[in-house]
Amino acid sequence: MRYLILLIFISCNSEMERKETAHPINVEIVDSMSVAFDSLKDDLKSFYQVSDYAQAAQLRIKQLEKDKNKVEEQVKDPVYLDALQYLPSDEKDKKIYELTQKVMAYEREISKLNIVPNEEKPNDKSLVITLNKTLRGDGEISEQGVSVWIMKYNKRSKKIFKGYDNCQQKDLNLLDAKEASYYKGQYFFNDIEPGEYLIKVCALYGNWMVINKKDYKQEIKMLMSPPIQ
Repeated sequence: MRYLILLIFISCNSEMERKETAHPINVEIVDSMSVAFDSLKDDLKSFYQVSDYAQAAQLRIKQLEKDKNKVEEQVKDPVYLDALQYLPSDEKDKKIYELTQKVMAYEREISKLNIVPNEEKPNDKSLVITLNKTLRGDGEISEQGVSVWIMKYNKRSKKIFKGYDNCQQKDLNLLDAKEASYYKGQYFFNDIEPGEYLIKVCALYGNWMVINKKDYKQEIKMLMSPPIQ
C-alpha cells in the first residue's frame, strides 16, 4: 500500500512539473503570435491605405483625363478658333495660352496621382511652405494642378522665374529645380543645403519668393498668387 501511495505521489509531482515547465513555453508562443498578429495588422493597414489611395487616385485621374480632353478639343475646335479671330491679337494669344497652361496643369496633377505616396514628412531641417489661397479678400484660388518648386537663386533663375507667369517644365529641368512634397496642407522640402534660393509657385499667375535657407527648420507663408494681376 505504501508503495502504491508513493507511486501516486511521484506521478502527481511529475505531472505538475511537466505543467510548470510547459507554461512558460506556452506564454512565449502566445507572445510571439501576438507580436506577429500586431505586425500583420500594421502591414494590412498600410496595404489598405495604399489600396484606398490607389482607387481614389484612379477615379480622380479618369475625371482629370476627361477635363483635359475637353480643353484640348476646345483648343482645336474650328468654331472656337474662328471666334478668336475677332479678338485683339493680345487677347487671342492670352486665351490660347491660358488653355494650354490648363492642359499642362491637368498633366502635372495626373502625374502626381500616378505616384503612390511614400509617407515622406517634414523633418527638423525642412523648409515648409504654407500657401495663402485668398483671392483679393473674396474666396480662395483653386489649388488644383498647383506645384511648388525650389531652385538656386542666380541670374538665370531670376530672369526666368522672378515673375508671375506659369512654369515651363524645360526651364525647371534646366535649373535643376526640385518639386516640393506635400503633407497635411503644406508643401515642404527636405535635404536642402543652406543658401539663397528662389521659391516658385507653378500656377497661372503663380507667386515667387527669394529665401535664405538656414541649417534648421523654417516655416514660410506666401500668397499663391499676387493680389493684383
